[in-house]
Amino acid sequence: MPCKPRCRVAGLAPRGSVFPLRGYTLVELLIVMALVGVVISIGAMNFAAQMPHDNLRHAASAVVSDLRFTRQTAITKGIENAIEFSSGAYVLPKYVKFGLSGGVNKPPSGEESGWNAQVDGVTFHDNTATFKPDGVIKSAGTIFLTNTPFGNETRAITVNFTGRVKAFKWNENAKEWE
Repeated sequence: MPCKPRCRVAGLAPRGSVFPLRGYTLVELLIVMALVGVVISIGAMNFAAQMPHDNLRHAASAVVSDLRFTRQTAITKGIENAIEFSSGAYVLPKYVKFGLSGGVNKPPSGEESGWNAQVDGVTFHDNTATFKPDGVIKSAGTIFLTNTPFGNETRAITVNFTGRVKAFKWNENAKEWE
């Protein structure tokens, strides 16, 4: 027996229908909402755990960009141009600071003779990288960034005497710079 138009409006199924119209009960909706809440909370915890790593990666990228921009400005304008790396002069994102994690035992350049890890994480004279008008740097150096104690990772940004800027990541398992 076909359903009359008023049955469809009211949401009622015709008698003897193989597919009776049904809605969801309150209990079913609450269970689904609870499962969605659990999934969202797990995702939020994973996101929060990833923040120190992402902030360190972005900070290292920003330092590389700032050094390259400072060098390019010195070349373009034909003047000495400097950038200072100290806690008060250079702002780092949350979870990131100048320095080394505990496992780092050699410089990224590979020259270990006479290497002494700097307490402040910057090996430039007066914590300042100064580029000459021809793009070379006054004194080569390295900037170490870490997210210790949040993630125990270290990144290094080196500037050699020709002004080349290069970034490295410390591989804790291999005890090597990548």
